[in-house]
Amino acid sequence: DWVVGGGVYIESLQKRLATQQQIYEKDLQEGLQAIVALFVVFTALLLFVNIYLTKKVLGIFRSYKSKILVVTEKLKRVNESLEDRVVQRTKELAHEKENAQKANSLKTRFIANISHEIRTPINSILGFIKILKGSLEENKSIERVRSIEKSSLELLEIFNHLLEVSHLEADLAKLHESSVSIYRVFQNIATEFQEDFEKKRGVVLKISVSNTVTHKIVLDEEKLKTILKNLISNGLKFTHKGHVTLFAHMQESDLHILVRDSGIGIANKGIGKKLEMFQQNQTEDNREFSGMGLGLYLTKRLAELMNAELTIVGKRNIGTDVSVVFKNVVLDKKDLRASNNLLDPQKEIKPLLQEERVALRSLEIEFKNLQSLSTFEEYQEFASKLYKVAKECDNKELLEISKAIEDGATSFDLEKIQNSVSLYERMRGE
Repeated sequence: DWVVGGGVYIESLQKRLATQQQIYEKDLQEGLQAIVALFVVFTALLLFVNIYLTKKVLGIFRSYKSKILVVTEKLKRVNESLEDRVVQRTKELAHEKENAQKANSLKTRFIANISHEIRTPINSILGFIKILKGSLEENKSIERVRSIEKSSLELLEIFNHLLEVSHLEADLAKLHESSVSIYRVFQNIATEFQEDFEKKRGVVLKISVSNTVTHKIVLDEEKLKTILKNLISNGLKFTHKGHVTLFAHMQESDLHILVRDSGIGIANKGIGKKLEMFQQNQTEDNREFSGMGLGLYLTKRLAELMNAELTIVGKRNIGTDVSVVFKNVVLDKKDLRASNNLLDPQKEIKPLLQEERVALRSLEIEFKNLQSLSTFEEYQEFASKLYKVAKECDNKELLEISKAIEDGATSFDLEKIQNSVSLYERMRGE
């Protein structure tokens, strides 16, 4: 019975397990079906959202694309219009430039012609003034004649400047080069300005040419003189007390000319403006300084024409340095000092005796000072002291040299001074 009962229980248990397994399989199948259904629904939802968003994005893109096309079309039309306007304006500017050039050329030719026409009667007036001065005595009449002469010379200078500027502006200016003695040019400048400096007391003209300038130089002498006269005239005009210095030296193949004054000076920030046409130095009272403002502009243009570089350095109430550097100048092969008829530096000279050398030591400091910028008065003073020493030593060659320096100083002959100094250096064994 126990065995039969156990078998029945086992059979019953197996039926229960089979029934339970069927239930579990059914629940699992239903669960899987639900999951598949949810997946299908979720997939469909994603697909719908994707389709909706895609349509939205495409709609926005089409909208912006149409706007971009509209803007692009507008920009294209604007560019085409702008190009047409630029072409039209370019043509107008070219036409205006051509008209301006024609007007400038006409103005230049007019100034050149009228300047020539006016200079002729002014020169006649000056000629008659000289004749009249010679026939008048020292009284009020001759003073009036001198006043007329001064005004005529100033007027002539203005027209000369206008003529030079008109030629430069029209590219008609030409160089007429020749072999030029810088010594002789400086001597002529000193002679020409001697009376002006004498009238303006308290201002002296110092002129010096370095020993490095040993040859004549191929330049346009008249244009060089115009440059120097403009610069010295400016220096004298703006200097009330002190000096105007003119100095020249060679550095390699370049000729350096410096004009230095101790006048009111030019502020460095205003130098560029000063080099323009019709610009004057700005002071508290410009009425004190006459002029048209052409001097520096003309000087700059002439320097450019002569392959020279103009540099201005100024300081208020200290003075102004104007440097003109002529680049790569051509030297005359003939040595100045060997070719002049004043004193020949190549001549044979006797060496100094010991007692003569001792006597000359008293002049060592003064002679060294002469190597820098010196006035004719300083050369004259040195010549006087050298003459006394030469007289004491009874040296004829030293006497000859002292007299030559004295003559050169009194006649403003720099060549003679330089040649005499060169001989003196040779006698001292330098």
